[in-house]
Amino acid sequence: MRLLSHLRRLIWPSVLLLVAAGLLIFDQDVERWVEISLRLPGGVVGCLAAAWLGSRLFGLFTDRRRRDKRPYPRLFRELAAVLLFFAAIIASTALLLDQGLLGALAGSSLILAVLGFAIRNVVADTLSGIALGVEAPYRIGDWVDIEQVARGKVIEIGWRTTRVLTLDSTYMILPNSQIARRRIINYSAPKPQYRAQLSLKLAHEVRARAPG
Repeated sequence: MRLLSHLRRLIWPSVLLLVAAGLLIFDQDVERWVEISLRLPGGVVGCLAAAWLGSRLFGLFTDRRRRDKRPYPRLFRELAAVLLFFAAIIASTALLLDQGLLGALAGSSLILAVLGFAIRNVVADTLSGIALGVEAPYRIGDWVDIEQVARGKVIEIGWRTTRVLTLDSTYMILPNSQIARRRIINYSAPKPQYRAQLSLKLAHEVRARAPG
């Protein structure tokens, strides 16, 4: 049943990719039938379908590669999907505008530079989230201590924020850029068991008593 559910996730992107391939291969036959060339729409649909199928395959791969029976961070899957669809959009734009790949990359880089300056705080949080996802100092379900910020259990790791459930059952949403600048203590790694130390200072007036 689990294999069947995985295969169902690949049906629609595979169908779209096959349709796009058919439009490209049998373009002349289709053009004689409908009196219009569908080669360009087929190329655009093929690029988007390939990105969709690639993101689904990467999601299935990360599900099978989970370790310690804990949820794998969604950041990796979302990052792969964004990169795949970004490449598909660039390729589609190059096809629609009849440009080369370098021209499409130059135009998209200029647009990204303008948007990046406008939303630089969001970009900083997102880049910090990517760095935290790559370095993986903590995972979903880990108990962490973020210096001077929060101490608790990691509930979710997103693009811009990390959600932590504190010891007093407070739900905290922390920007990733703030976390990246702090010292992080992970009590759940490399093993879920850890040893805590507590120091108590007593006044000299307190007398020691023998047990019992």
